[in-house]
Amino acid sequence: MTVTTEDFEKLPVVPYSQARNTPDGLRTGDILLFHSTDFGSEMTEIFTDSLWCHAAFVWNIAEADRVLLLESVEKIGVRAMPMSAKINGSPASPKPYGGGLLVVRHDDMALHPDPAKVHAMTEFALDRIGYPYSQQELNSIMERIALAKIGA
Repeated sequence: MTVTTEDFEKLPVVPYSQARNTPDGLRTGDILLFHSTDFGSEMTEIFTDSLWCHAAFVWNIAEADRVLLLESVEKIGVRAMPMSAKINGSPASPKPYGGGLLVVRHDDMALHPDPAKVHAMTEFALDRIGYPYSQQELNSIMERIALAKIGA
């Protein structure tokens, strides 16, 4: 399902504390889409013809009462970080996230996700923590975007 800017702007704003603590709240495997207004993010959104500049997976560790993001960032690679730190800021990066966020859930994860699939997905992501961005893959992505922009 495509979410337009108009659709996104009509969605109710749910505070993180509420989304985190509801029975159908943030679950492992949910996808967090980021929309931002800083220059780099806007350029990403313009060149990719997308409302989204970044994406991450939610990893809910109920046993530890923590919700983490599994994401890949350019200078670090794949990392796990507390979702609260990404949204509300932290001592290392005190500024709260200034953009919009959308949590989406794949149909296969909606009602009763298969624990084996959740385990496999989590294992796959965790095994990649610390993997850097591949400069070759970044170049390939930029090339595909440029070719699409010029209609090639």
